[in-house]
Amino acid sequence: MERPPSGSHPRVACCLLLAGCAAAPAAAPAPGVQLFGAPHQALAHSEHPIDMVLLPGGSFTMGSPEGEGYQLEHPAHQVTVAPFYMAALEVTTAQWALVNEQERGDQESGSRPVEKVTWCAALRFANALSSREEGLRPVYHLRDCEAGDQVTWVRSRRGYRLPTEAEWEYAARAGSDSAWSCGDQPECLEQVAWVAVRGNPGVHPVGEKQPNAWGLYDLHGNVWEWTWDPWSAYGSQDEPDPARRAVRGGGAWYVPDMARSAFRYPRAAGQAVAGQGLRLALDPPPGTGGG
Repeated sequence: MERPPSGSHPRVACCLLLAGCAAAPAAAPAPGVQLFGAPHQALAHSEHPIDMVLLPGGSFTMGSPEGEGYQLEHPAHQVTVAPFYMAALEVTTAQWALVNEQERGDQESGSRPVEKVTWCAALRFANALSSREEGLRPVYHLRDCEAGDQVTWVRSRRGYRLPTEAEWEYAARAGSDSAWSCGDQPECLEQVAWVAVRGNPGVHPVGEKQPNAWGLYDLHGNVWEWTWDPWSAYGSQDEPDPARRAVRGGGAWYVPDMARSAFRYPRAAGQAVAGQGLRLALDPPPGTGGG
């Protein structure tokens, strides 16, 4: 999907001349993309809106079949998720700076996914974004998150949040049961992902590759994405480890195998590493399939 540089975008001129911006129209879906309801937009009156795609509820097989993937992806199991919104793109440095009231970088770097984000910082970003929008409330109770204090997700509230691990894989698969949403051969990633195939492509601006069948970009590659879930082996009776959280998607520095829909990896919640970003989720309004 082509995105004009901010310097030539008409919304920039609008925002410079006016006290606020009119809500940006949602981007038209790419060819072959299936839509399931009206989109939602965060930061709608800014230069850097976040488009949210409504995904239908449904059941799918989470994990990898026998003979494929790593032990951490087994056993494959059936999971059902409710309808939810998923951001079409990873959070950019410009969006991160806007919400956190930080200095912005240059125009090109502003369209790149934000990196070196801890899990705790991702939750604070989601809470801060929720506080900016009428009708939404912060969903996370957190104090000294980095020190290991318990973090609570108030599920009765509606606000921006990280996707669960099941929601993330459901969105990445987009109805597919193949290794990647584009197929079982890594060559298909050439069209949809920034991964290390012939050298390191480096992190790129969001949305430069093709989306999956549900209109979501860069779920394979570019940067790793945090999920809500404390780390736990599938089928384990042990208590999940809240100090580590599941990350998904692989990255531009990693081989295609790590960008598979089922690949999962534990990362310390307070760890900030290059190539670690985030993508947001949101519940639909109560009693509706979207809004």
